[in-house]
Formats: sequence, structure tokens, C-alpha cells
Amino acid sequence: SCAWMSAVRPGVFRSALDFTCPDNEVVRNLQATWGQQDRWWAFECCRIRYVEAPAVVQAGVWVSEKAPADTSHDMACPSGTALTGLVSTHSNTVEDRDHAAVCSAFN
Repeated sequence: SCAWMSAVRPGVFRSALDFTCPDNEVVRNLQATWGQQDRWWAFECCRIRYVEAPAVVQAGVWVSEKAPADTSHDMACPSGTALTGLVSTHSNTVEDRDHAAVCSAFN
């Protein structure tokens, strides 16, 4: 099962983002929308299954290096892990954010 969740709502601009899906769920979709002074974030988190048994997702075991604000970048989780969250801080200097992926192992 999957559900969309907002992480930063309109009116809460420039605040730190530290989002993690609920226990035993991973990020399926991520949406960032630019509006006024900052990005608005939404995440679709889903429970994953092996055949008929629910998978157990460990707490974030790996966090990527932060990609600098105002740059293009790609992030990927290591093999055997899945994206479970995102951390980000706003830079008033460049009016953008740095980002780091939170990846978790599952079994």
C-alpha cells in the first residue's frame, strides 16, 4: 500500500527538511515544486513485500554526501538499499537547497 505525504507545506519556507518514510516503507515517488521562496515537497511512501511477506526496512543506514545548493546532481542508493528519505537545508545566499539521500537496507 502507498500514500502521499507532504514534507514542507506552503508557508513553511526555508525550514530544514528531514523526511523519512514510516517504518518498513520506501520512497516510490518524490515531487518538488518551486513556489515563491522555496520548494514544496511531497513523497509517496510504499510498503514493499517479498512474495507474500512484508519486507523489513532497517533505519537509514546510508546518507549520501550533500549535493550543493544551486547545482544539478544525481543521487543513487547503493545496491541492496532503497530510498527512504531526504534531508535538505535552505541557502539564503543562492535561494536554493542542498540535498542528501537517506537509503536503507531491507530484507
